[in-house]
Amino acid sequence: MRVERVTCDLKDYNMGLMPSLQESKVLVVGKHLCGGATDLALHLSTRDDTARRLTLTGVGIATCCHHRCSWDAYVAKAVLARLGFTAREFETVSWMCGWALCGHDVKAGTKEEEELRDRRAREAFPMFSREERVRAGMACKRLIDLGRATWLREEKGLRVGLAKYAPTEVTGENTLLLCKKCEE
Repeated sequence: MRVERVTCDLKDYNMGLMPSLQESKVLVVGKHLCGGATDLALHLSTRDDTARRLTLTGVGIATCCHHRCSWDAYVAKAVLARLGFTAREFETVSWMCGWALCGHDVKAGTKEEEELRDRRAREAFPMFSREERVRAGMACKRLIDLGRATWLREEKGLRVGLAKYAPTEVTGENTLLLCKKCEE
């Protein structure tokens, strides 16, 4: 087994054009691909021209920073649109993901960040307690990941699963999106 790490801007990357991968089985692994970078990696890993050139055996991406997702980058727009979500509603869902874990304007994990997040959420949604906002934020993160999983299954024909890879006490960003080709 050979491991090759590629460091580049994902928008400029075409895995199918890498000569070193042409005769290899390929497993794509990503950690901390913030928001839309996860969607870009999923798209690039599963695009048709890549599939024709490579033997992609699977993808494993630890999803994170859902509050940085955008409708433009999101791979599962059609999935959420079928459920009645508009681009504007998706942006709200993405923003609400921040309630689960981190703030948007200050360094995550600081007292200042926590106070700012609470104040903004209380002002925008005074009817919800902090615990309810955290649960809503976690549900929004799950919705975004389930949309991705559905897209991979329906559009790309892959077997897909979501797994928790670390205790929530260690990190709230603990979901691993796993997929592989269906056995033929």
